[in-house]
Amino acid sequence: MTRLNKAFATFFVFCGLVACGPDGGNASTESGPGGSAANAVDGGTQPSAAAKAFIGQWTYISGTETNQCGSAAADTEPVTAADGTVTFSDRSGPDQLVVDDAGCIVVVTVSGTTATGQPGTICPGNFTTSSLVYTLSSGTLREQGSGQIEENGEYCAVSDDAYLTLD
Repeated sequence: MTRLNKAFATFFVFCGLVACGPDGGNASTESGPGGSAANAVDGGTQPSAAAKAFIGQWTYISGTETNQCGSAAADTEPVTAADGTVTFSDRSGPDQLVVDDAGCIVVVTVSGTTATGQPGTICPGNFTTSSLVYTLSSGTLREQGSGQIEENGEYCAVSDDAYLTLD
């Protein structure tokens, strides 16, 4: 998954689509002021100190994204600040957060300096996550993700290795 703006743009207009969460889109997205699913808090449990370190909006600063469709050569492109942001918000458990990456909503579980996403999350545009790992180190967040997108019966592999900084 992750910094997929370029990959999605090659197949369709991504903006304005609604993400389905890990429950198939049945959860309420109401969250009070602001009304954003990324800001939703399901209960009164406070995030752990480890989880709090991830909370906020992170901006891409560097890295690469690779797309491989069928027998075509892999296309690798740089990741820059122009690729946008990823937002981590509180969830119901002390070690669970909600990540919003370009409208793809993924629940991650935090353990120490690592946040791991749930594989199999289905995002807008027929994109499915295979793996998603965020690692914090010295104020920088590293995102390593992979998944596949289906377009007209063809499956394309998407992966990234990117770095972000907290806004």
